[in-house]
Amino acid sequence: MNAQLRRRLEMAGRVREFLRAHKTDGVGEGLGLAKLEELVERAEVLASQQRSGVVATRSATKRRKNVRRALQSKLLLYLRAVGAVAAKENAELAVQFQVPPSNASHEALLTMARGMLEKATLHKDGAVVCCQRRLIVTLGQASAKRSSKTPRSWSCCAAMTF
Repeated sequence: MNAQLRRRLEMAGRVREFLRAHKTDGVGEGLGLAKLEELVERAEVLASQQRSGVVATRSATKRRKNVRRALQSKLLLYLRAVGAVAAKENAELAVQFQVPPSNASHEALLTMARGMLEKATLHKDGAVVCCQRRLIVTLGQASAKRSSKTPRSWSCCAAMTF
């Protein structure tokens, strides 16, 4: 809510209080006061909805930042190690298991992580030495849950232990 709108709503609230305090027997004044009260109440409801939307957006951004940090600092490094083990068998795989840059966009990071996960899943039998199968399965489940949710949330990783 911008400052001008907030000032207008405060002014409408003061007018409402003034009309309540100084009631007269004027024709139509009761209807005007009722309409003003209804509009002020509606504005208060909309302001609270806006505030809850802002809070939800900020918490989703923070959650996405935490998931990104966990992906980059731990999980993708494990997948890179899986790639190193798999690269011993097939040298072409070393290029496909590179960690994305830290300034990559969120969608680019997720796309690269899914690609690495697919390759790790294909080579998980030979890579058990470095990365447990459970980690690959957990990443697969997290990726599948994330794909079924809204595009900007990945709340399924909140329950994962890192």
